[in-house]
Amino acid sequence: MTDATAELAVVETRVPGGRRAFARDLRRLAAYAARRAGRPVVFSFAVVDDVTMARLHADSLGLDSPTDVLSFPMAEEPVLEGEIVVSADTARREAAERGHAPAHELMLYAVH
Repeated sequence: MTDATAELAVVETRVPGGRRAFARDLRRLAAYAARRAGRPVVFSFAVVDDVTMARLHADSLGLDSPTDVLSFPMAEEPVLEGEIVVSADTARREAAERGHAPAHELMLYAVH
């Protein structure tokens, strides 16, 4: 079995669907990615609000607005590593518009 880890940090917001369920799903996603990549995978996920996301978006891409997800690759060999930041506020808005659960929208961002 290929090693996989997914770490979750929640910053200044609540996780749609609950932190425990999201962390479980992230671990499953990391395990799937490790199997597909054929090597260890380490992902760090942060769930933030739109204010924090807008600041990160401005700092990383120079765009002064919130976005749904930002990803930061850290390494590809020998371990696939990366940081992913997702906005719970954006997930709630988009899910309401699309007619599904905010937790599902958040997972779409994580897979992105």
